[in-house]
Amino acid sequence: MIKILKKTAALSLLATACLSTFASHADTAEDQALLQYLNDQPGMIATINATQRYPGYLAVDIEFQQPADHQQPNGEQFTQHLKLLHKDADTAMSLETHGYTGFFSPYLFTLADEKGLNQLAVEHRYFGPSTPANKDMSLLTIEQAADDMHRIVETIRPFYEGKWISTGSSKGGMTAMYHRYYYPQDVDATLANVAPMSFGRKDTRYVDFLENVGTETCREDIKEFQRTALIRKGEIDAFIESQQWTFMTFETVGYDVAFEKAVAEYSFTMFQQGGWGCDYIPSSDASAAQLTWEIMGGLLDFSDWGMDRYGSYIYQAYTQLGYPELPMDHLSDLLTTDPTDYRDYAGVTAENDHFDNIMHRIDAWTIAKADKVMLVYGELDPWSTGQFRPRVAKHADNYTFMKMGGNHYSSIFNLPPEDKAVAEAALNEWLDLPEVSQSLKHILRPVQTPKMASASAVDLSSDEAIIAKIKAVLANPEILDRRLGK
Repeated sequence: MIKILKKTAALSLLATACLSTFASHADTAEDQALLQYLNDQPGMIATINATQRYPGYLAVDIEFQQPADHQQPNGEQFTQHLKLLHKDADTAMSLETHGYTGFFSPYLFTLADEKGLNQLAVEHRYFGPSTPANKDMSLLTIEQAADDMHRIVETIRPFYEGKWISTGSSKGGMTAMYHRYYYPQDVDATLANVAPMSFGRKDTRYVDFLENVGTETCREDIKEFQRTALIRKGEIDAFIESQQWTFMTFETVGYDVAFEKAVAEYSFTMFQQGGWGCDYIPSSDASAAQLTWEIMGGLLDFSDWGMDRYGSYIYQAYTQLGYPELPMDHLSDLLTTDPTDYRDYAGVTAENDHFDNIMHRIDAWTIAKADKVMLVYGELDPWSTGQFRPRVAKHADNYTFMKMGGNHYSSIFNLPPEDKAVAEAALNEWLDLPEVSQSLKHILRPVQTPKMASASAVDLSSDEAIIAKIKAVLANPEILDRRLGK
């Protein structure tokens, strides 16, 4: 068992102050007992969140002191941020593993909402405020992140009587599977949506997928657009400069590199969204505004804003997670860089430029030993190329669903009815749940995070309309988030 650090006297006093301040807002004796329990744990501070949007739930913000290096528990510490939505101590818990930064207000995800579960959402180390001050990137590993999850589970789970299921989508689903690999007994089951496993830098399996997915017409239109964007880069540059969009700066990667990455990734992101924008791909005679809009998401990904927000993912991809190779033969005469070479901005030094092939060991474990694992993928999503492959032996209680025509937003709750029924029956059995009646679902639901905007959702009748939309995006760039788990 990992040694838990002792809380200082000052921290204890702060926790007591927080409890006395907020306990009056807890509706029940159990709520107050939960707050007391959490604040009694070494290194943990729990406070009531000011936003209580879900009837029947108590929203609690948790700050938990974690070792930056779990092999050196008395060394540097950092604060990991958690969001707890507490319903009942006897109810099952949905452990939401974020692969990136967490939501800053309590957000009830589909599994907990549909099944009436408690929910504990965990921000990943080295993202958002859950980052050690020293930011030693060598400590950003899946093993250290699994150690984070293990300490969280062993600290909070004793308060609850129900089963626990870890779950996440995309990189969050990957995080859940890695945690299960290192600590298979921490939770009773795992549900991972659209979670890929890539083998090495520039995994060529993705090239094969992208050269065959969708229709030939769509694939050819994408290639033509990519060539057009590179050929007309000067016009796009001039258009962007004329708008003076100061939000988009490129000190980290460089604008030219970011531009070529955005263009090269266009085929991937188009099908990640299910290819529903294929009918709206700009033609070779489109305006510079239209061309700019179509690669805006990619530009933001590699802008200083994007690198500050998701740069830790680039490091992980380069050192452990792996990432896709892209089809670029049709662009070779126009590219001046290799858009799939992350080395110069991955945050590694020459002497530490090493790739850990841990994914092959996790793949072997998944095939041979994984149990009570459920996976969902989308047919058109390129990330489905790197599926986890849980064992299908006679006594293995595992499920994998492929949503036909599905994209990177596929989950058990948008599967066809017959598949959804099988998935929900398995979840109910795993978690000792009865069927949840419609009357128990919540009246208040959060506003859904907008999906990636596309030309199909934008008025292309004039450059003015496109400029207005781009300005709206720059004011709220999260609406164009398109990488894993965003």
